[in-house]
Amino acid sequence: MIFESSLNRDSEVSSDEFGALMEEVGPFESSPHIAVGCSGGADSLALVFLLDKWTKVNGGRVTALIVDHGIRDESCNEAITVKSWLAEKGLESEILFANLTRSIPSLQSVARYERYRLMGDWCRERGVLHLCMGHQKEDQAETLILNLMRGSGIDGLASMAPIVERKSYRILRPLLSVSKSRLIACLRSESQTFVKDPSNEDMAFKRVRIRALLPEFAREGGNIERLSKVAKRMAEARSALEEETAALMAESVVVLPEGYARLNPQPILKSSREVALRALGRVLRTIGGKLHSPRGDQLIDCYEAIVMSDKVGKRFCRTLCGCQMREQDDTIFIFREKLNRAEIVEIGHKWLWDGRFLISGSPNKTPKVVLSDGQSPPNFGSYKKKRIPIPFWQALPLLTGLDGEVLVPNVIGAFRFAPNQKDVSLEIAFQPQRPLSAASFKI
Repeated sequence: MIFESSLNRDSEVSSDEFGALMEEVGPFESSPHIAVGCSGGADSLALVFLLDKWTKVNGGRVTALIVDHGIRDESCNEAITVKSWLAEKGLESEILFANLTRSIPSLQSVARYERYRLMGDWCRERGVLHLCMGHQKEDQAETLILNLMRGSGIDGLASMAPIVERKSYRILRPLLSVSKSRLIACLRSESQTFVKDPSNEDMAFKRVRIRALLPEFAREGGNIERLSKVAKRMAEARSALEEETAALMAESVVVLPEGYARLNPQPILKSSREVALRALGRVLRTIGGKLHSPRGDQLIDCYEAIVMSDKVGKRFCRTLCGCQMREQDDTIFIFREKLNRAEIVEIGHKWLWDGRFLISGSPNKTPKVVLSDGQSPPNFGSYKKKRIPIPFWQALPLLTGLDGEVLVPNVIGAFRFAPNQKDVSLEIAFQPQRPLSAASFKI
């Protein structure tokens, strides 16, 4: 465990300045409860202190969420230490535990996903609408360079968004225009030390290597300020494209509660390529239950195949992002591929299956069921009348008892399953990780 004192001299972020930054990521309800991811590093600790002052002025409160990934031997002690620091300041915090190992491939990406999952679950379960993160100006510059090296388009070059809306909460990054040195100055005013994560200096990680190159970029004119301006301009372009994409999807895409989509290719073909690619990627991400759209080159190939199929009058058919795409009667049906997997699950709580279907139930006599891919539907005729390709059924969740008896044979109403046994009550609803449209908030 390494601790670092806040000795360097720079101007701290004033309460008025931070209030203005929070206005940019608002609005907020009266007496807001704000969750904040806190690693114990300088950025996140400073954000906790700034938010504490801001929420007190606004009649709210802040809860720091400390995630112990379990990757390093000292991570548990670090989490306890950070919690004690916050307790000394009268601040509320909780430690969330992840079970990761050093041997996991793409460790940083997996750890990041697990961190956001744990904090997101915490917010959903408690009805907290806002999750603040301490990413700052240097982080934004690093992200821009990383995405530039990956050949990213406008979205990647826009880097991290100050507001990301999820279904039941928002991820907020109010410090993207603030330098790390100023956040350390905030800690100095609180006489607060902070944790220095050794992995942030491990050259095995690409982001760390990019960070080491930032002084070279600055010497060539690409300093943090200029890189931040580029990200901001790209974000403005992204925002404009988002509006066009939303309009195109409203015209061309219908997502059904059974978990598949109908796509009218004509509006896609008439739109600009950039907007068409964004809309296509969004649909595939939603139906596939993914967090991210397919890579740019894959999307371009798919789009060009749609264009070519239209020109030659040939039916379009392709697989991408875990989805099958099949054209029928001038409509492209998009549905999840069959997964070929099964697992025993315990009833009595909610869980998200395959990133797409939220399953909830209450056990009576049947505490466990087998969750697997669907089979051919028993009511084949009704699906034929709806003009739904039968293969889509094979990617639906099928629930059977441990004895093999099917509990959920039919789709009813707004895609809620009704079991044919009285000893179990189940509901399944299509609620993908990333819905087609952004979440809206009324507060």
